Amino acid sequence: MTGYNDDIATGLVGDATDIKAIFVPIGGIISWAKTLTGVPALPNSYLECDGAVISDADSPLNGETLPNLNGATDATKKFLRGNTTSGSTGGSATHGHSSGTGSSTIAFDTYGTTQEVATSAHTHTISTESNLPVCYEVVFIMRIK
Repeated sequence: MTGYNDDIATGLVGDATDIKAIFVPIGGIISWAKTLTGVPALPNSYLECDGAVISDADSPLNGETLPNLNGATDATKKFLRGNTTSGSTGGSATHGHSSGTGSSTIAFDTYGTTQEVATSAHTHTISTESNLPVCYEVVFIMRIK
């Protein structure tokens, strides 16, 4: 079994001159508080997940398209969800409900008569307010080299 320093020296966990490489693998996506006061510029081994094509000859991902996770509108912003593969998308920016009222006929055999009884009534109020859970927005970035 190799030790931590041996792994760095052999390149198993990344470039020893870039401590960030030890913790985030190439292709790893992490959140970044980009506009927080005092946060330095993004290191050149990372790019924002904005749907751009990677153009960096030093990156094994050169020519690949970054996922667009930092959309400009609520319809294009993305939550991350785990899976056994990556790259698929899902969900919807909007959703709908159907409801209604009705009645059903119930026979009361004891008296030989029938009576209509209302089933259920359900009303939805449609609004333009966000239905997102409470959140703190971040910029998703990916390590490319």
